[in-house]
Amino acid sequence: MDWYYILFVVVFAIFITKNIISWIAGEVDVDFDLDENIDYDILKADMKYRYDLLDELVDIIVDVVAVDREKIRIGGTDYPYQLVKGKFLKLESGHIRYVLDSMEKTTTHIANIRAYLLTALYKAQNTIHNYYSAEVNYYEY
Repeated sequence: MDWYYILFVVVFAIFITKNIISWIAGEVDVDFDLDENIDYDILKADMKYRYDLLDELVDIIVDVVAVDREKIRIGGTDYPYQLVKGKFLKLESGHIRYVLDSMEKTTTHIANIRAYLLTALYKAQNTIHNYYSAEVNYYEY
């Protein structure tokens, strides 16, 4: 009796797992190749033993891109989902490095780190050039 029960549980678990994976795959935008967009393997190699920070950013990006919703709150403001998704689909390795560099230099207490990182990723494309320009000016003059 125990053997049949175990077999039933295993088959049922496989069936449920396949259905959940199919359901999740239906929600994900298959045209989006995050690893290629952000050069994940290169970033991970550069980070050596701190790649867990990179993986957290990747999880946030995937969460935003994969889960369809009406609005997303970023920096206390509700933005249309399609606008936010579009910006996240355009993120590249330079933007990820910028956010990681900024986090490394941050010394203030951050109460909601996920919200902070979400905002940083969203605004990265709009602030990256001015940030590095200011850095160059600081060290050059």
